[in-house]
Amino acid sequence: HSLFRGHATWAQRWCRRHGRRYWAVPHGCLDPWGLSQRGMLKRLWLQARGRSYLAHADRIVVSSQRSLEKARAWIPAGLPTDRAVSVHWPVELPALAAQNGARARFRLRHGVPQAARLLLFLDRLHTVKRPLETVLAFCAAAQENCHLVMVGMDGDVSQADIRAATPAAYQDRVHVVGPLAGADIAEAFLASDGFISLSFQETFGYSAAVAAICEFATASDAALAAAGIAGRAWAGDTLSYARFRDTLAALV
Repeated sequence: HSLFRGHATWAQRWCRRHGRRYWAVPHGCLDPWGLSQRGMLKRLWLQARGRSYLAHADRIVVSSQRSLEKARAWIPAGLPTDRAVSVHWPVELPALAAQNGARARFRLRHGVPQAARLLLFLDRLHTVKRPLETVLAFCAAAQENCHLVMVGMDGDVSQADIRAATPAAYQDRVHVVGPLAGADIAEAFLASDGFISLSFQETFGYSAAVAAICEFATASDAALAAAGIAGRAWAGDTLSYARFRDTLAALV
């Protein structure tokens, strides 16, 4: 998993020495934005070590079609490009039947008025995800009864940084929650009225998909509700653990 660390080339040497196959999972490291950060060092590593590491990988596994296109640019010429594959990570969808209770609990727990419009940011607090820009954009545009909840673990931006960047007039409307997991993430989706992401990368896609399904499936408009139901049926199959297991089994 990941690149630009000693474990990648160590694993490559060990696998080749012992006749074992290995899969490379870049996790966004080949994205142009990521390569623009300390770019010279990363490109030197790719030229010196990375191309060989990717060339000898049995599979290069990414999580989206766009990531797949970016990864293929680094596969050495002459090698089969079908070794790079997109595998959807499994996602457990929130239970929509529990929305009213989840909405009330989450808002009460984090000090959000029950009648407020609530926007959800759900991602790592990292420069690539643009959490500080999200807060400033919200403060510039939000109406009086609108709140923002920031859910995510610290990256190169901390929860303290978010609070410090929030203007005093909006401190009671920007709720910095920190990391959540499992049922608590489901409650965050069900409690919110909209999902917001200004990420430089498209890897927010799973959060966006779940948010859209939750919003559409509980909408009062019949057309939106139908779209949500159809999307939920798609996600229930395509993003299921069973499909994930079967896809990996087929690649082995």
